[in-house]
Amino acid sequence: MTPERAPVPHSIGPSEREAYLAAEGIRNSLGLGLGPIADLHELIGLVAPGVDVAILEMPTGMDGMVLTDPVREKSVIGVATTGVPGRQRSSLGHELGHIVFKDNEAGLPHDPSARRPEEIRADTFSRHLLAPVGGVSAFLEDLNIEKGSARLRDVSSVVRHYQVSPNFALIQMHSEGWITTTQKTQWWPQTAHSLALRFGWIGDYRAMAAESLTPRPPQRLVENATEGYIRNLVSVQGLAALSGVDTDQQLRELEEAGIHPETIDVAWADLDAFGD
Repeated sequence: MTPERAPVPHSIGPSEREAYLAAEGIRNSLGLGLGPIADLHELIGLVAPGVDVAILEMPTGMDGMVLTDPVREKSVIGVATTGVPGRQRSSLGHELGHIVFKDNEAGLPHDPSARRPEEIRADTFSRHLLAPVGGVSAFLEDLNIEKGSARLRDVSSVVRHYQVSPNFALIQMHSEGWITTTQKTQWWPQTAHSLALRFGWIGDYRAMAAESLTPRPPQRLVENATEGYIRNLVSVQGLAALSGVDTDQQLRELEEAGIHPETIDVAWADLDAFGD
């Protein structure tokens, strides 16, 4: 049973309403509540089962895109590797927004820098999906913070908890009155890296950055390739190249997991049948 939808907060203006409702609808339908989303790849698979996700190196200035095969009706969300984990998560949410609103079916050219309404809506959707205002408020209340008295440390806590950019955190906190306009402006240049350094969670940040720098092929593709390996159709070298590891590591991991190619029974001819 789908949870009953809560009233739209007064802080959500007309320009954000559509994106907010779409993000809230996904959270409600999947029973996510107001907490952080741990695995966006899994979430995208649940929201859009026909869409694959790939993390790959992209040209400078390109954070993500949606590629669609209209014949097979399959799409792939491609997002860039980056040392800024919050950026990668926001890009995944942004591209999912395009899928949810069917922007790709409208034939719109991919140009995030143009800042068309569709791009702004996808950004807004991503922000509300990753850091819902109700969740941010509940989190700060649990920290016994009073509205209007939040400090930079509290911004850092929201960034770490929801794994989002400081800009996302500042917008959500400002919209609900946790920080002033002056504070929002003053803290806008902050980065997650600088906050992690200042408030002691730099180890966690470095671990997240290492993960967001690692290419990840689509899960469905890797699964099919592994099945091909078991059936002797794909070499261990090919599977290793797809997974982004060397052959020795790939073979060792497969053996440790008990994954082996099927034994091929060869029917040998009886040489005596050919005579002397």
